Amino acid sequence: MQNGCHLNLFAWLCAWFVCVGTRVQAADLGTIVQLRDQHSYAAAESMALRMFRESTTTESDRIRIAVELLRTYSAHALATPQQQRSFVWNEANQFVIEFQQSGIRSPLAVLAHIQAALTRLAQAEIDRLEAEVTAASPKQLDAIRGRLRQVSADLVKTDDQIGSLMRTAGRSTGLTVTQMQRLRDKTRLHLADAKLQLAQTFPAESPDRVHALNEALQLFEDLAGIVSNPPIAAQANVSKITCHRLLGNEAETISLAQKLIEQSQDDQQLQAQALLELAKLAIDSDTQLQADVFLNQIDKLNVSNRQLLAEVILVYIESRLAATAASSVDDDEIERLMQRMQPHGAYWLRRAELLVARYSNQGAPNVTATTLKADQAVRQGDLVIATQMYDQAVAELSNEQQDQAFEIRFRAAAVLHQHRQHVSAAKRFASLAYDLPKMPRSSVAHYLAIVNYATSLAELSDLKERQSALAAYEKMLVDHVQLWPDSERVDEVRLWLAKLQLQTLRPADAMAMAQQVKPNSAVFAEALSIWDQAARQRWQLQQASSQTEANSGANEALRYLTKLRDANLSEPKRWLIELIVLDIRTTMLDQANRENERQLEALEAAFQANQKVTLAERSRVIRLVSMVQRRYAADAMNEFTATKWTQFELLVRLVEQLDKQDGRMDASTQATARFQLTVINQLKSNFASTAFDEATQAKLVRSEATALALVDDVPRALAVYRTWLEQKRQDGKAQWDFGVWLDKMADATNHPEVKLAAVEHWRTLGRSVRPNSERWYQCKLQQASALVRNKQLAEAGEMLRLLETLHPDLGGNTTRADFRRLIQQVNSANE
Repeated sequence: MQNGCHLNLFAWLCAWFVCVGTRVQAADLGTIVQLRDQHSYAAAESMALRMFRESTTTESDRIRIAVELLRTYSAHALATPQQQRSFVWNEANQFVIEFQQSGIRSPLAVLAHIQAALTRLAQAEIDRLEAEVTAASPKQLDAIRGRLRQVSADLVKTDDQIGSLMRTAGRSTGLTVTQMQRLRDKTRLHLADAKLQLAQTFPAESPDRVHALNEALQLFEDLAGIVSNPPIAAQANVSKITCHRLLGNEAETISLAQKLIEQSQDDQQLQAQALLELAKLAIDSDTQLQADVFLNQIDKLNVSNRQLLAEVILVYIESRLAATAASSVDDDEIERLMQRMQPHGAYWLRRAELLVARYSNQGAPNVTATTLKADQAVRQGDLVIATQMYDQAVAELSNEQQDQAFEIRFRAAAVLHQHRQHVSAAKRFASLAYDLPKMPRSSVAHYLAIVNYATSLAELSDLKERQSALAAYEKMLVDHVQLWPDSERVDEVRLWLAKLQLQTLRPADAMAMAQQVKPNSAVFAEALSIWDQAARQRWQLQQASSQTEANSGANEALRYLTKLRDANLSEPKRWLIELIVLDIRTTMLDQANRENERQLEALEAAFQANQKVTLAERSRVIRLVSMVQRRYAADAMNEFTATKWTQFELLVRLVEQLDKQDGRMDASTQATARFQLTVINQLKSNFASTAFDEATQAKLVRSEATALALVDDVPRALAVYRTWLEQKRQDGKAQWDFGVWLDKMADATNHPEVKLAAVEHWRTLGRSVRPNSERWYQCKLQQASALVRNKQLAEAGEMLRLLETLHPDLGGNTTRADFRRLIQQVNSANE
C-alpha cells in the first residue's frame, strides 16, 4: 500500500520568515500564492521568476521568492499528466541551479535548499507510485533510487548547515535556538521519509528493502523520542507503524497503532492515521472485513486534513478491490468512491486510477478499470488508445446497462470533440443519439454531432463533396427537430435549418421553420430576422410571377406578425416586430407611396457629412424613417415616436458604418463620431438602458466609447467602457471584447493612455484564464502585441523569449505563426 505524497511538506517553511526583514510586498507573494491556489501555475511561476531576477531584489527577498516558486513547481507537477510532468520538474531543477549560482550568502539560504530537496523528494515519490502499476523498467527504478539517494545526501548536508547556524542563532539569522532546532527536526523527518521512499522502490523482502526500512525506522524512533516538538514526534510515531507494517512485523504494527490511539484521545487526526495503518495492514493480510471496521471508525472521527481524507478514500477503494475477484468488482461503488475523490484534485484522482489499474492487471478486466485506463490515455494524448479502451469498456457491459454504456460512449465522443477531431466526434455523437434516442442526454449528443459536423464542413474544398455534406447536414438538422422537438437546443437547430433553407433559395420553408422558434427563445430575434429575409425573398419571387400572389404572401406574413404582437414580448423584440411590419407595408404593399423629401432634409444633410456611407445604406434609412413617420402619424400610436425610431435606426447604421472605418483620423471619421455622440445622448434621454437587450447595450457602450476616443476624449472613453465592464466581471467575452477595442483605439488614436491600458488589460486577462489553454496563448499574444505597440520592446522581447523557452510550441497552429511574426518584428526593431 502506498504512502501519502508530500502534498503539505512546504507550508511550514513560511513561518520561518516572520523575523526576516523584506522589501518584497506581502501582496506580491500573496499574488503568487493566490495564482497557485487557482491553478494558474504558469502565471505564478513567471511572476516569481521576474521578481527573483530583478536587480533591486534583496537576498532575503530572493530566498522567500525561491521557496514560493519551488512550492509552485511541485503543485504544478502534481496537477500535470505524466507525459508533460517532466517538463515542469526540469524547470524546477533549472531554477535550483540558478539559485545556487546566484551568489546568495545569507544563512537563511538553507531554507531554499530544504525546499529544493523537498521538491525532488516529491518528484521521486510521484514517480515511484506510478512505477508500481506501469511496469517500470530497472533503468527507471534506478533513476528514482538515484534521486532519492541524492535527496538524502542533500538533507544530511542541510542538517549539518543548520547545526553550524545554531551556533550563530540570534545574530546572523534572526532565529532563536529553539526555532533552529525545530527546523533541524523537520529536516531529519524528511530525511527519514526519503529513506522510507527508497525502501519501497525495492522488491518485497529483498535485503535492500529491509536495510532501507531499518534505516528509516531508526531515524523515526529517534524523532519519536523528542518531547519538545510534539508534532514531529507524533508524525514519527505514525511512520514507525508504517515501517513495521512494510517489514511484515504484524504484531508490532498492531501494538504501536493501538498504543498511539490510546495516547491520542484528544487528537482525532492522529487516531485516524493510526487506524488507517491498521486498515492497510488488514488489506495486506487479506482480511478486508477488518479493514472496513477500521475505516468505519475513521468515518466517525472529525477529520479535517484533506490529504488524510483523500488517503482514506484511497484505502476504501483498495479494500473494495481486494475484497472481491477482479471480475466481480462492484463498478458502481468504485465509481462513487472515484467521485468522492474528485474534489481532492488531479493528483489523488490519478493515484486512485492507478490503484484500480493495478488490481485490474492482476485479474480479469472490469469496466471501471478499463474506463480509467482510457482516461489516462487521454491525459497522455493518445486518443487512438483512449477510444479503443472506451469501446472495450462498453463491450464489457450487458444489455441492461444502457445508462452506463451511454455515458462511456458520450465521454469518448466528448474527448474527440475537445481535441478538435470533428469528423470522428460527429460520427460518434450521431451514432450514440440514433442508437439510444430515449436517453436523457441523447438530444445533447445529437446537438454536438451537428456542431462537429458543421465545423468539419469548413475544411471541405471539393464542390461535389461539399454539396453532399450539406445534404447530410440538413438531414441531421431535420432529424433533430423531428426526433427531439422539446430539446433544450431545438430552437437553435431550427434557426440553423432556416438559415440553410434561405441560402438554398427555399424562402417558404425558411419562413415556416423560423416561425417554429419560440418567442421566449434566446435566438428569437435572430430567427425573426431570418424570417424577414425569407419573406422578402419569397415576395420577390412571387412578384416576378404575379403581383396578386405577392400581395397575398405579404398579407400572410403580416398576419403572422400580428399574432406575435399579442405575445408577451420584451420591448426590443416588439420594436423589431414593428419595424418588420412597417417595412413589409412600405416595401411590399405601398410601392407608390415614397419618401417625404421635406421632412428628411436634415437627416440627408447629416449623412452627407459621412461620405463613406453608401447610397444604398442612406436610401434604406431614409425610407424607413419616412415609413415610421407615416405609420405612426396614421395610426396615432403613442408607444413609439418617430424621433425614437429615427434615433434607433440611425444609431444602428452609424455603429455598423463606424466599425468599417480603416482607423484613419480624418475629418469624415470625426464627423461621424460627433454625430454619433449626438444620437447616443438623445437615445439616453429617451430610453432607459434596461430597454435594450445585453447585445444592444454592449453596442451602445462600445459606440459611445469609440466616438469619445475619436474626438480625443480618451479618459472619458475609458471611463464609460470600464464602468459598464465592471458589471460584466464574470463575462469572459465582454472582457475579451474590451481588449480588442483597446487595440483598435490604440491604432486609431495613437494615444499613450489607450496603449498602456491595452497592455495592462491583456496582462490581467491572461492571469484569469487557465494556463496553457488556447485562450491563454491568445492573451499572451495580445499582450506582447500591445507591448510592441506601446514601444516597450525590451519587455516584449523578454516576455516572448521566456514564453518560447517554456512553451516551444507557442500554442500550436492557432497562434504559432503570429508569435513567430511578432518575435521577428521585435528582433528587427532591436537590431
